[in-house]
Amino acid sequence: MTASPLRTEIFLLAWSAAFGLVVGTVYWFLTYEVAGSVLLVGFGAGSAVAALLMRRTAADAAEEGDTAEIAPRPGWGPIGIGAGIGLCGLGLAFGPWLVLLGILVLTASGATWLATAVADYDRLP
Repeated sequence: MTASPLRTEIFLLAWSAAFGLVVGTVYWFLTYEVAGSVLLVGFGAGSAVAALLMRRTAADAAEEGDTAEIAPRPGWGPIGIGAGIGLCGLGLAFGPWLVLLGILVLTASGATWLATAVADYDRLP
């Protein structure tokens, strides 16, 4: 049996899932506050689903003998996406112009990141 190429990522997501579910449950019984409990448990459930999907994908790839991974080229796309989301959030408090700027930055960064990922995928043998 070969080791999964995504073992570290799967372990991190499984650990995050356990953390979110345990802390969310404890938080509920200590505070009976709905919003925080739902967010923590939702974070745990989402991490669990992501870990299971990655494990299944890694197992399928290992069965096919395909252990190659796409290593993305460095770029500013993820940072721009985060900045765009932040600007949209600030725009909800400070005015619609920040929302428009956030949407512009978010769209441009997402398009650049997607174009880079597609180009990297197309270069695979």
